Amino acid sequence: MNYPADYNAVIFDMDGLLLDTEATSRWAWDQAMAEHGYRMTDEIYRQFIGLVMNDRGKILQQRFGAEFPCASVMSRRIELGDNREIEQGLVVKPGAIALVQALAEREIPLAVATGTFARRTNRRLQSIGLLGLFKVIVTGEQVASGKPAPDIFLEASRQLAVSAERCLVFEDSCAGVQAAHAAGMPVIMVPDMEAPTVEIEALAYRIVPSLQAVLDMALL
Repeated sequence: MNYPADYNAVIFDMDGLLLDTEATSRWAWDQAMAEHGYRMTDEIYRQFIGLVMNDRGKILQQRFGAEFPCASVMSRRIELGDNREIEQGLVVKPGAIALVQALAEREIPLAVATGTFARRTNRRLQSIGLLGLFKVIVTGEQVASGKPAPDIFLEASRQLAVSAERCLVFEDSCAGVQAAHAAGMPVIMVPDMEAPTVEIEALAYRIVPSLQAVLDMALL
């Protein structure tokens, strides 16, 4: 199949791809961890990229022990992050709104597949005016396993009623690229916090610097 020309639907990740949420996320983790007597490190945070909250909790318990108060830390992290986002607003990635709108105008079915839970996902997309353009939104609590497992993309494909190989994915994380590839979907990577490894470069259809570049290069 000649990708990306042969696609019938497009699936977007959200955090790090449509929205630049990492600075607020890292700040909230730092604050929540410190309030509970722990320290967030760059090493730990890099492991979080692309993962759902439960998998992040497992990383923290492996690092700090079974007594680590996952539920309390994660609840506080979400509270802090949400409050800052509401107060300061969200930063949209270059080209994100224009690309989603251009695809919607062409009546291409669109989905979001994100490990972020539904309440936060809907609030974020609503705040940047894109919520109504997505036919399907699949969030972390709707699937058994988060990225790099393919579950979330396969569920989006099912709800879109479009076969996996006809769904084009945009992702920013290595875990997301692995998940899309495992689902049998072509994936374009727009790196955010982590650079693609040689393995990830082999899995991605293409790697581009931004969603704006997708528009500028007329890739779709």
